[in-house]
Amino acid sequence: AELDESQHSLIVHATPCADALPLDPTRLAPGAVLVELVYRELATPLVREATRRGHLVIDGHAVLAAEVSEQYQRMIGAPLPSPHGR
Repeated sequence: AELDESQHSLIVHATPCADALPLDPTRLAPGAVLVELVYRELATPLVREATRRGHLVIDGHAVLAAEVSEQYQRMIGAPLPSPHGR
């Protein structure tokens, strides 16, 4: 079955497809949130287009940072120190 992007308020992209559009961002429902799990230095075409269209986008770097922080807390028992000393 094909994905009907317009029927979902949350889309999680978890494929290794980073250089092309894995789905049609013009079909995202108004107000839909996109979580992009691709970790890249630059924004993927999907992140750029969804952002341009006004969607809330959580990119792979934000997901990775949250995962690292949570794992540190679980392993050490204290919050992850800020790299900026804050």
